[in-house]
Amino acid sequence: MVPPLREVLQDPGTRNAMALNPNTFRFRDGASLVVAAEEWPPHVFFRPPADGTTDENSRLQTISGPMANMINILAEKLNFTYKLVQPEDGAWGSRLPNGSWTGMVGMVNRKEADLALGPFGRTENRAQAVDFTPSFFFDYRCILASKGTAEVDPWCFLYVLAPPLWIGLLGAGLAVWTAAMLLTAKPRGVCLGWRGVRTLFSQMQVITNQDVTWTTVGWSERAVLGGWVVVAAVVGWAYAGHLTSLLAVRRAPTPVQSLQDLLQRPDLGVSVKTDTVLAEAMARDSSAEVRALRRLHAVGRLRFWPGSLFDADLMHQVKRGEQVVVTTSLLADTLMAHDFITTTTCHFYKSRQNFIATNHCMIGQKGSPLTPLITSRVTGIVEAGLYKYWLAAHVPRPRECHRPPSSATAMTSLSLHNLWGMAVVLVGGLGLATAVFCIELVVGRRE
Repeated sequence: MVPPLREVLQDPGTRNAMALNPNTFRFRDGASLVVAAEEWPPHVFFRPPADGTTDENSRLQTISGPMANMINILAEKLNFTYKLVQPEDGAWGSRLPNGSWTGMVGMVNRKEADLALGPFGRTENRAQAVDFTPSFFFDYRCILASKGTAEVDPWCFLYVLAPPLWIGLLGAGLAVWTAAMLLTAKPRGVCLGWRGVRTLFSQMQVITNQDVTWTTVGWSERAVLGGWVVVAAVVGWAYAGHLTSLLAVRRAPTPVQSLQDLLQRPDLGVSVKTDTVLAEAMARDSSAEVRALRRLHAVGRLRFWPGSLFDADLMHQVKRGEQVVVTTSLLADTLMAHDFITTTTCHFYKSRQNFIATNHCMIGQKGSPLTPLITSRVTGIVEAGLYKYWLAAHVPRPRECHRPPSSATAMTSLSLHNLWGMAVVLVGGLGLATAVFCIELVVGRRE
């Protein structure tokens, strides 16, 4: 029978060999470890044993995923076996007011477990209770939100021409207006201001394809005005063709791209997983991002979610646009991939803003001689790029929804709902023309 680790460590010779040769040491007669674990896709997946048996001393029998590969390699290199256990509260671990710890951190701190897989974000509080192995994964926090319904942008007619082209067209119009003012003969009885307005109005008639009468005198004038007509024709044809294309494109809005966007959306709730680095940072950190989250919590918009982020009820709330989730970037990718596999549609997106970066490690008992042995092996695994390779293999379709196109072509009928922006411009223009016409009537009667 393989002795438990605590008995093996009572041998002074074994402890001395572990201290002198941490890179090459192996347990000569083996050792049995107790390893704490909680499910955290894509790092750790739970699965029932193949034979259907259960262990009355443990609620967990088998795991898979990158962390399972990690602990199996360590077991082979160091010649130990292990038994997996779960914390009763299902938590990673947080410190209570009396100084004790919950979750897996508490199990390791109380020496109920020799190791805990995690992986755990390294924090100052946790470092006082347990020892960390070298980091083998680095990740940021981001916001996972639901896309809006894909619709035709009612203001798309403003986006047909790029801003530089609008500026160039304005510059060309001013140049033509200046040349026309200098080259065209001044009619008798017409003031300079009225002449300038009429010239500008004639240019607008040309650019909008309206009938216009423009009296010219010389070839220089005709060359300038003819060039403006050509420019107006080319721009008009391009505008019409491009606008037709844009009206067939539907865009899914992704309005929440930062914590500042969240502050400006009082209709959205925010969910954060309990007992995580982010939850701890909200109690201790003073960064701008954490202050923004505290403001959301102060007004009752942020809640700490005790269950799994894969919970169907939470995902439905996010999909309906009632909630967003603040979590690690990798877990956000996994949630999007899981939803894509289920629905074959990308309902979610990640924010462009990343914040609160953390290193992720395994943890061991404080001062345990086992941690230095694991350190050298973990370093080798990281340097070989194995952990990133394992992660890529366990995130299903990781890039299907990572950077999906924000627009899609749809062959559907247009309606006032799609074109109300143009209707606003049309009605506004007609209203302005009516007002000007009424002013002309009033002024004409007085004269």
